[in-house]
Amino acid sequence: MRRRHGTSAGLRALLATTLASALLLQGCNMGEPKYEHMIPPPGHGPYTGTVADWPLWFPWHYVGIGCFDVDGCKVVYGNLPLWRDGLRPSFESLGRPIEQVLRAGNGPVRNFPPPAKVTWKSKDGTPLTATVDMAEIFADRMVRHPVPREEIMENAHIPYPGIILVVDDRTISVYMSTWIPLKVSRKPTKLAGGLHTGVELVHSKTY
Repeated sequence: MRRRHGTSAGLRALLATTLASALLLQGCNMGEPKYEHMIPPPGHGPYTGTVADWPLWFPWHYVGIGCFDVDGCKVVYGNLPLWRDGLRPSFESLGRPIEQVLRAGNGPVRNFPPPAKVTWKSKDGTPLTATVDMAEIFADRMVRHPVPREEIMENAHIPYPGIILVVDDRTISVYMSTWIPLKVSRKPTKLAGGLHTGVELVHSKTY
């Protein structure tokens, strides 16, 4: 019995030593990103999700599509099949600002899946296909937005941006949508606090 007890104690000691070594090794690597998409761009520190990341960069993003003047369109991106069936009206006919029409509500998706595969019919009924490589378009991983650093609220969480692929007749455009907390609202009814929401055109190609 004593010999058996001693063996058990030895195993516990060995496990404790192994665990301590693993924790020590983990501690040595705590400052290193675990995944490639979390490696900061040149000149940046680790991702914080605040204005301290300036200029703002992103490791994840949301996804959305818009289809106008087409007969149905389908986008497959990051295992997210997105589609709009039937005839789609023109953007102009909606009579609303673009930031009120486009949405990026799917995700978040880790940077970056393989190129998006797009299939659709143009306004004249021509079947079209295309691939759109987000990793190439956003190779620098910088957030596209118009807000100066001094207007962004310190220490506030900045949500991941959205990438929106828009099919309009024979043209595919890529927009970035952002939600950025402000120190002072840009709305005249509010004195402090607010949120910038907007979309920025990043890429466009006609097929």
